[in-house]
Amino acid sequence: MRFVGVVSDSWTVEEVRAFVQEAGVKMTVLLDEGDALYGKLGVRLHPVILIADGKGVLSAFEPFRQINYCERVKARIRLVLGEVTEAEVARVDQPERATTRTEEGVARRHLNFARTLLRIQQREKALEEVQKSLAILPGADAYATQGEILASMGKCPEALRAFDAALKIDPDHAVAREGKQGCGR
Repeated sequence: MRFVGVVSDSWTVEEVRAFVQEAGVKMTVLLDEGDALYGKLGVRLHPVILIADGKGVLSAFEPFRQINYCERVKARIRLVLGEVTEAEVARVDQPERATTRTEEGVARRHLNFARTLLRIQQREKALEEVQKSLAILPGADAYATQGEILASMGKCPEALRAFDAALKIDPDHAVAREGKQGCGR
């Protein structure tokens, strides 16, 4: 079995190389000039995984989804190989909802959202999210992220307090150490 990535030519070669390197992808990635392959298959969803049988006949395609994506692709491949039934694939497509909600999970979601907001320069909203995380579960990562946000806002005295709080919990926290240096200490 071989995996080959195909991307639209709306990406430049340099963008594809950078993405592949950042993602750590270990497969060939082809640039689809003029979206010829996508057009031939009638697929207009980007990204998508195409699954072909041993004769090269398209058996299924799986559009990207953030939830359960890898399991869905594995199930489709196993269906093509004859290892599972359509009913088993259907169970993967519609898994039972999780009933356990932990405080740690909620705090982690707020923290991850704060990091995302920081990346897109929405600092005030990022600060609100990291504060929600800290209210639930104070931790070194959350304090370090709070420090990063405050430093990006030019609030180094407050950022230093957050970095110090992170280092008090984890004296080897790399982000907090770097953040302190960035604020001049």
